[in-house]
Amino acid sequence: MKKKASLTDQPHAGGALLSNKTFFSQLIALANSHSSLLAICSDSGSTTLSDVVGNVVALSKVFRAKKIQGRRCVCVASKNPDVNLVMALALMMNGCRVAYSRDLANYEELGVDLDLVLTDQPNLKSAFPTTMIKQEWFTPKKPVSTSGLSIAQNFSVIFPSSGSTGRPKLIEFSADAVFHRVKTKGEHLYFSESKRLLLSTNSAMLSSFVDTLISLQSGGLLIRATVHSAQGMLTAIQKYSPNYFLAAPAMLAEMVELL
Repeated sequence: MKKKASLTDQPHAGGALLSNKTFFSQLIALANSHSSLLAICSDSGSTTLSDVVGNVVALSKVFRAKKIQGRRCVCVASKNPDVNLVMALALMMNGCRVAYSRDLANYEELGVDLDLVLTDQPNLKSAFPTTMIKQEWFTPKKPVSTSGLSIAQNFSVIFPSSGSTGRPKLIEFSADAVFHRVKTKGEHLYFSESKRLLLSTNSAMLSSFVDTLISLQSGGLLIRATVHSAQGMLTAIQKYSPNYFLAAPAMLAEMVELL
């Protein structure tokens, strides 16, 4: 018999919070006023903020037509982290519970029932209902507009974590908890005016997700390393000259050894 998962909604401190509606309104305004501003860059190419946000809005409408909204628990399981990001943001707009870990075995083991898995992997083995992503879902329109599309106030995101135990677990964060981190970390001069952020940590982790939202909202450039390794990070640093780098201590130690 499956044991029920213990998904913890992390508490946040007091103070005015950034809401889901405010976040997306600001993001859309920035995308429309700076249509050529780059948001994501890697060896496979660059994507403007306008295209990222346009894809999010377009996908949100597709999801709603398919009844993927409300408190449905949906896992984003693309091989491409940028596609997962766009899908997660669209699901946030629709008020869903976004399951951000691609390791489906974790959900099964912990007894978390997924309503749907969205993937681009035809051979993905899943015990949950699965839908293949289609390219035609991603059709951004300019300027970006949410006309006729209401932005949900609430959502939640389920992140993987091992913490100090070394055992996989899942932690669910409410919209308030996610945006509290975005607001407080973004306000305390975390980024300079010219932001080029390189993430070496797992893109499905809370810290990476929060820094990604901060970068998007403030017009920063998110850099993806082609190879997730110490050498891959050093290569990306040399090529793209980021001025912010998020890394785990172990990764930094490996980079120092190589240098």
